Amino acid sequence: MATPDTRIDALMGSSGVPRDASAANRLTGTLPLIAIDALMLIAAFAAAYWIRFDLGFTISPDVEPESGFYTMLCAALLPLWLGIFSIQGLYASESELEGLQELSRIFHACGTGSMLLVMVSFLDTHLFVARGWVIGVWVLTIVFVSLARVEAAASRFVRCAATAC
Repeated sequence: MATPDTRIDALMGSSGVPRDASAANRLTGTLPLIAIDALMLIAAFAAAYWIRFDLGFTISPDVEPESGFYTMLCAALLPLWLGIFSIQGLYASESELEGLQELSRIFHACGTGSMLLVMVSFLDTHLFVARGWVIGVWVLTIVFVSLARVEAAASRFVRCAATAC
């Protein structure tokens, strides 16, 4: 027969915090990361477009983008990329991700997303994605997301140092 103490222990996490509160804390820590990552991915997609098409940094200058194609492509890529980030463990608890391990996961996740884009463009002969844009997306997603994560870690460090946690 369960005693009141064992029922309380079953409801509490190992840290003494109720399990539901622990899950809520993880969620409130993860949602801002997802939002920041989404903004950085959108910025990287837009910057790659700007470099490739507006600045004309290209191998084949006669290729013009179709109206709205890259906007729709980016809208489709964003949830895919965030899903890859999740699979790579980029939304694990802060204690599980430290320094170079986090940057390595970002590198692998962005490389995976870029390779999936290349594979789909090869398999679907009607889908033409500019190679310069794909390379720009690959490099800029790594740079933008990494810089945002480093800044987030630095602000956590400063906040923690100020509150002596």
